[in-house]
Amino acid sequence: MGVKELNTADLVEYGYTGFDGKLDSVDKKVYRLKNDYMEVLLSNFGPTILAINVPKIKENGNEHESELENILLGHKDFNDYLDDKSYIGKIAVGQWANRISNAEYFDENLLMDGHRRNFKNVKLFPNDGPNNLHSEPLGWSSKMWDVRAEGESIVFSLNLKEGNHDFPGNIKTEVKVSLSDDNELKFEYIGETDKSTPFNPTFHGYFNLSAGLGTIKDHVLTSNADRYMELSSSKVPVNDDAINEVSSTRYDFRKGLKIGSDEFYEKEGYDSCLVFPNKTKGIAEVYHPGTKRFVEMTTDQKAFHFYTGYWLEKPFNKSQGFCLEAERPVDIVNRPNWWAEFGTPFTQPKETYEQKTTYKFGRLKK
Repeated sequence: MGVKELNTADLVEYGYTGFDGKLDSVDKKVYRLKNDYMEVLLSNFGPTILAINVPKIKENGNEHESELENILLGHKDFNDYLDDKSYIGKIAVGQWANRISNAEYFDENLLMDGHRRNFKNVKLFPNDGPNNLHSEPLGWSSKMWDVRAEGESIVFSLNLKEGNHDFPGNIKTEVKVSLSDDNELKFEYIGETDKSTPFNPTFHGYFNLSAGLGTIKDHVLTSNADRYMELSSSKVPVNDDAINEVSSTRYDFRKGLKIGSDEFYEKEGYDSCLVFPNKTKGIAEVYHPGTKRFVEMTTDQKAFHFYTGYWLEKPFNKSQGFCLEAERPVDIVNRPNWWAEFGTPFTQPKETYEQKTTYKFGRLKK
């Protein structure tokens, strides 16, 4: 029960290689969060959730008391994470998750002498066509984080000086991860800066509730999101009026919808931003009829990105996992018309960015 730092012998027992030693002069560490039902393995590279292990299901439909299986995509060899391009299991995939159109944005709080610098004064690296995706290549997900156990939680922290990443300011970030007795995996994000800068971290884990025995096309998503964002072919908003009602669209999951049942699924899957109702906690639950397992995300964020792994790379396959990424609406840094409803995306000096998102796991008895 509780928190344990895994040693080399533990890692061998779990089948992991290369997760000890150092990288960039920082000790590699793997921790385990465990309760009576499940366990979660975490690495300070990225940082990353390596596995979410839950009871295996017997032939008679009951759960094993001690035999576990993994419902999150992950690598066993550390070097595979170094080569990974799919952000597998990243706990805080970037200072700004998802895309920023044309890899640039304008922040009026950074005006110099009252004049705009090149119209948009923050330029990022275009790593996804013309856009920036997940703040790479100088983002968080390829860095070694400091890590410590704190009570029944694991706390990852990262301090970046301006010039060592693309965004303005010196950045201090912490992510606290805990596992409750009620099988709730909780993420608490905190960010601080000495210059105006945007924050939008998220968990980029790929779930497969069948433990990888099949695709996720037979999983069922239910969400209270009542709007979706119309995205261009490069997955950024088509215009300032891109947020539309979900009624009579493939994005209406309010009564539950099998993920792979949509006629467009085989062509494009889902790589979609769904927006929660105003003044309502965001909820998205995925249920797998075959195993009766579910994962339910609740968040204080205004939207979530639903991604079904259309571009997953080897050793994984298309539609092998899905992501529930709690976040701000895509590209809101470039959409000031949205700020009145969703809030400004910028955190100022002496302010603190905060986010709380929880994933609850279980199995229905019916």
